[in-house]
Amino acid sequence: MSEKENIQDLELEVEKALDKIFKEAKKTELKEEEIETYSLLEPIAEGEEEALKKDLEELIGEILTLEWEIVPEISEKALKKCQKLKTQSLDATNQELISLLEAYLKEVKHPANLTPEKLDHLKQLGNIIYAYNFEGKDIEKDLKEFKAKIEKEVIEQSKLEEIIKDFSHKESPKGEHQTKIDLLINQLLKDYQRLVAIEELLDRNKKGAIKKLLTKSKYEIEKTLLILNKDYEKQLREREKEIKEFIKQKEETTKSQIKIEANEGLLCKTLNKTILIPIDEVAFASDIEDWWRPYLHEGQFPLKLLRGKGFLKQLFGKIKPKLQGELAEKEEHELKKLRIKTNKSLTSEKKLVILWKNDKGLVVLVEDYKLINVDPNTIWRSAKEPFIGKALIEGEEVFLFSITKWK
Repeated sequence: MSEKENIQDLELEVEKALDKIFKEAKKTELKEEEIETYSLLEPIAEGEEEALKKDLEELIGEILTLEWEIVPEISEKALKKCQKLKTQSLDATNQELISLLEAYLKEVKHPANLTPEKLDHLKQLGNIIYAYNFEGKDIEKDLKEFKAKIEKEVIEQSKLEEIIKDFSHKESPKGEHQTKIDLLINQLLKDYQRLVAIEELLDRNKKGAIKKLLTKSKYEIEKTLLILNKDYEKQLREREKEIKEFIKQKEETTKSQIKIEANEGLLCKTLNKTILIPIDEVAFASDIEDWWRPYLHEGQFPLKLLRGKGFLKQLFGKIKPKLQGELAEKEEHELKKLRIKTNKSLTSEKKLVILWKNDKGLVVLVEDYKLINVDPNTIWRSAKEPFIGKALIEGEEVFLFSITKWK
């Protein structure tokens, strides 16, 4: 055997021996008290730090963008990220911050527990976490102040519960009268605060948030009144019924008073309805030309068709003179590029009406149409979308339609 072959055999034997050593080696089990120290001292593997930063950034983003529309799903998602982060190599400060955030998210994930202060505190905590991890700031003072706020919040809640407990037993050292006053003042302060929040939310058009605030306030007021006197329940139900009936009547009255500003309208017969369109929304109306049909079958109408049939008319014909209303105010070069969708694909309809108002357009396919005078005293009642009202005109049910309401 050559020297080269001897070296190869030796290398093979060494590799086999090393494999055997690694296979027979026992894993070292760390004790529980060693794991915490070890995890803090262990160098972060390449890529792990970036992943940690990304998770923190996503979590902070969710917290800082939370609004009153908070729903359990959003809180649950943030909670899962907190739980994931706690399993990673966090330092002691981050462990404390994430634990605080997790506890707070568990509380406010129920909309009934969400108050203006709690939402504000949640965002403060998000800012503290950001400052520590992404700006390298000393957060000791801010964290101490935050904990003090939370502690004060817990104390105030405990006081309220004690007031309710005292009143329930009717043996309060303060006396029953003072307990009632404390209870009512506490409720009035909370409701005043909510009214301020609702005022701000109205300016931001946050309807969902407003509804949640009102629902919570209604529940608390009812609970407070029933604690004071159970006999109030009958009055609450009666007043609730009265106000709902009053609003219903007002709504019906309002709906029955729908009016249109136009003195004239285009009365159109479709395959299954008769509709009235305010004349100021009608840009064009005519019989359907045979050579328009392929486009109408596809649910669209290019305005360039109004130039006329044939090469020369398509090249030199004008669209603008054939139109009226707001659409006629557009330039020729704009009109020739416009394609307006139809309300349906063409079937047996014989005529079309082009509607245009506030830069919204629609081609309505109809069986027939005629111009009529609209009686300003016509009583329009509510109708399902896309119609905004219905009334009897010339002995038949007519549905009022406006392109401005078309979605």
